[in-house]
Amino acid sequence: EDLDIQVHMSHATFSAGNWSIEVRGMPTHAFAGPEHRLDVSFFVKGDFAARNLPHGIFGQSYSSLTPRYGKVDVYPESGRFTTVAMAEGAIDGTAEMYEMSSPFATDFAYSRFSRAQERDDQLRKELIGTSSASAVDDVSSAPPPPLGEGPRAVSSMVALVAAAAPTSASLEGRLSLLEMRLGVAEGRSKPPALRLRALEAFADITPRLPALGARLQALEGWLATTGF
Repeated sequence: EDLDIQVHMSHATFSAGNWSIEVRGMPTHAFAGPEHRLDVSFFVKGDFAARNLPHGIFGQSYSSLTPRYGKVDVYPESGRFTTVAMAEGAIDGTAEMYEMSSPFATDFAYSRFSRAQERDDQLRKELIGTSSASAVDDVSSAPPPPLGEGPRAVSSMVALVAAAAPTSASLEGRLSLLEMRLGVAEGRSKPPALRLRALEAFADITPRLPALGARLQALEGWLATTGF
């Protein structure tokens, strides 16, 4: 099967058939150990989700239209901390139910690997299109697919930078502040959507959020982690 690879400044996209995987380099914000990590996002298009009703830690995101918000850890201001959250609430069952016996095994509690595809008359039309599942730091808690595709359900993992993004100022004021900090001057005569897209292009961010306010908050969260 043909594999298409696109490499950008801070991320790479791998596409084959109905699937695309985006890998993005991000800082860990850790005081010790590795300084960078890889955030991975999966996208599926066409009728694959409706025909196969996938499952698994990520796969179940494509078989539901309802966002699923899981348990997250609350980190202390200082001291040692052991994480305990295992996506309870965002996944069916518990994390142990997804463990398999070997690296290439396909059998687990919710496995659909050997299940027959849905017939044409059984397809859930609402699952046909483009949807995504991600393990990322994102203020949206559940990153939607690219603009123009329509919002679809995903399993929420974490939202670590939301607190760093101000939301009280007006959209126009926040947009102007971002332009000033990043040195991108689009001019007030242009529509806010075009001005925001210019900022996202500068930051090498693909807009996946449907509302301008959410996209602004995501960009502000990104800015808070970059040192601009």
